[in-house]
Amino acid sequence: MHLYGGAADIEPLVELASQRGLVLIEDNAQSLGAALGGKKLGSFGAVAATSFYPSKNLGAYGDAGMVFTDSQEIAERALRLRNHGQTGRYVSAEPGWNSRLDEIQAAVLRVKARYLDRWIAARRAHAARYDARLAGVKGLHPLSPRENSFHSYYLYTIRITSQGTDPAAQADRVAKHLAAQGIDTSVFYPLPMHLQPAYASFGGKPGQLPVAERAAHEVLSLPLYPEMTNEQIERVADTVREALRA
Repeated sequence: MHLYGGAADIEPLVELASQRGLVLIEDNAQSLGAALGGKKLGSFGAVAATSFYPSKNLGAYGDAGMVFTDSQEIAERALRLRNHGQTGRYVSAEPGWNSRLDEIQAAVLRVKARYLDRWIAARRAHAARYDARLAGVKGLHPLSPRENSFHSYYLYTIRITSQGTDPAAQADRVAKHLAAQGIDTSVFYPLPMHLQPAYASFGGKPGQLPVAERAAHEVLSLPLYPEMTNEQIERVADTVREALRA
């Protein structure tokens, strides 16, 4: 939300959850290693979930994920739910899933976890180079981390604004220009939650959440991974600048 001028502090949410007896669950899928106010994301709520999808800051060899909690009760229930709700061999106390992390993924993650800090440092250095190379480009707004935050840069996302009637057209034009040069980009995510067909029963309509809809139209994520070279980053940034001058 900070990208669009919001003041999305976590502490008020923690306080509200405490006052109302709510369980605060953090979606930490894309922010492993990030921090706010010196505290790691994923440690504010009663429970947090992170993803080990191969492209993430800490990625497995296939799909994988983890739940973090300091609650014994939540931990025990998560263990049950991941294995068909079983409390004993072939005895299910509640409906669950087949969601166990296989040993190969765990072995890969145990090795790769040793390099997480190094990889995040590389991502941050690459993001700083992008920032410098894209500074001052009209209509382009790199993400601006908060003063008391530590960004782990799973993605390097820019916001592209346009004075035209179709805000998505400018970002789409830039993406196509980069694709023509062999540079992949992506939009995370092109359709806001309230407009997803799966949630149509809630009655979401275009225009109800203008900030989310504008973000979906204006954001574009550029290539970013620890092994990128300075030359690659400069080529991507210069191609973005070229697209916006056209």
